[in-house]
Amino acid sequence: MNEFIRNMRVPAPDSLFGKLWEVVNFEMALKFAVLYVFIVWIATVVWVIKDITNRTSIIILQILCILLVVLFPFIGIFIYLLIRPSNTLLEKYYSEIEENLDIVSEFIQNHITEKNEKEGYKE
Repeated sequence: MNEFIRNMRVPAPDSLFGKLWEVVNFEMALKFAVLYVFIVWIATVVWVIKDITNRTSIIILQILCILLVVLFPFIGIFIYLLIRPSNTLLEKYYSEIEENLDIVSEFIQNHITEKNEKEGYKE
């Protein structure tokens, strides 16, 4: 391993990697890292806005969750994941429809059996 490190050389200044080696320094890498973190933070805020509007129609909760992620960028997303509603509005709507269909189906089944009993039919 030490031999590998000793044999490492700075690229020739006239090559593409040599020019890149001269341009890249710690300050540039730090700027790139800050830009990357900023982009991830903005993407997280956009995702939270879309997610919370799909999960609840309570405006105060939506604003609270968005502010939580905006003001506390990396801890806020974990807190948001803990406090967000478990189901989306669409999932709640479909589960409500399924429950109503079950009730209607049971009602129809009971009505049919009562009608058959009154008319004297046996299954």
